[in-house]
Amino acid sequence: MAGLVVLLLPVVILPWEGRRTPSLFLASLGACGLLVQFLGGGLGALMGGAVTALAVLVMLGLVTTLLRARMRLRILTGGQIKLMAAGAAWLGPINVIYMLILVVLMTFTVAAAGRLRQTHCHPQSAVIIATAIVLAATQQYAWSLYPVPIAVA
Repeated sequence: MAGLVVLLLPVVILPWEGRRTPSLFLASLGACGLLVQFLGGGLGALMGGAVTALAVLVMLGLVTTLLRARMRLRILTGGQIKLMAAGAAWLGPINVIYMLILVVLMTFTVAAAGRLRQTHCHPQSAVIIATAIVLAATQQYAWSLYPVPIAVA
């Protein structure tokens, strides 16, 4: 879990400096997630993480392309889509749903707060996505923090 937080730091810090997160770094982040899946659950978990990452990449890319073509809306950039796909590789098929829900809720909350304060606040999407990944991973790995009860015969 600590490794995930450390790996997400450049994703949060680089946009503050006006720089983009390199695609190679995002691919490496996803590869690390797949490695964690494999070490934690074997080949089945690795395949689950890979399929989930690919599904997120394709679905978000498709939705973004369609919204841009039909309604001229630009809701996600390629970097944001790749970051969510890398997070999906870490989280697997179940917890990626939590991540996506958290991203939507946090984005709308920040945007609504900006409207209430009548400021033109653009939510830092990299921070929101990284926070959602960490929160979903915390929920996923929380059970490993509890000791297993010892059966007394």
